[in-house]
Amino acid sequence: MIPCLNCSAHVQQALASVLAQREPVDEIIMVDDGSSDDSALLAMELLAETDIPYRIIRQANAGLGAARNRGFEAASCEWVALLDADDVWFPEKIQRIRKVLGSSSKKPDVLYHSTRAIGGGRDRVCKPVWGIDDILARGNAPVPSACVIQVSSLQKMNGFSENRMHLGAEDLHLWIRMLRGGMRFESLNEFLGSYRYGGMSSMLSTHLNHVDAVLKDLNRVGYITEEHLRQARDRKQYEAGRAHHKEGRFQKAIAHYDLVPLHTKALMFRLLAQLRIKM
Repeated sequence: MIPCLNCSAHVQQALASVLAQREPVDEIIMVDDGSSDDSALLAMELLAETDIPYRIIRQANAGLGAARNRGFEAASCEWVALLDADDVWFPEKIQRIRKVLGSSSKKPDVLYHSTRAIGGGRDRVCKPVWGIDDILARGNAPVPSACVIQVSSLQKMNGFSENRMHLGAEDLHLWIRMLRGGMRFESLNEFLGSYRYGGMSSMLSTHLNHVDAVLKDLNRVGYITEEHLRQARDRKQYEAGRAHHKEGRFQKAIAHYDLVPLHTKALMFRLLAQLRIKM
């Protein structure tokens, strides 16, 4: 299932990776979330040649959470594999996922795998998620395009958040709710796709604000503790510092490192940033 907003530069590559699967998918669902470019037209041109059942749903812009929910509502399968419109799957992905799910005596609610980075980011080697600490304190949150979710499990959670203040952090909101609901995550330590790393941008502060809104909302309803809230905020500031640091924005990196003064790695990288050593 592919949500899309103004992604004409990449959507055909994403769809081509779905069509190139060694074992074909059962159906393809794309939700165009109010694009002003020709994303939907490009998708139709490519999908017109396939025998795989597909739907392109067009809606007024409602946000990523709403687009994903619309796709899940339209799905006719037990499982839905997520794919953002600027990411890709490797040809063996669906074949491996089916094999793993077919051999599981107790099927997970979410199955996820490792992902390669496109555009200079870091590869994301998947790590186990047993509880909330694994996501908030250890940074083990699955990459959405690496996830396969059981439709009934998502329905029990009432889908992704559609709150505009959660935009870009809807997955974090869902993972925490699922863990609080006793749902099970299973990791597959194989690289079965790539996610696009776009580098730092002026949107970073907005993203951090949205993540913080998610954390505060989860804390307010008792899903995470004050300690979880502190750990998660520290983790995001450290990650923001590292992202700036890798791109040589040393003063911005130091500003984020300074917000987590007791973080051992942040102290080390702060010194390197002061010395203008990029890494």
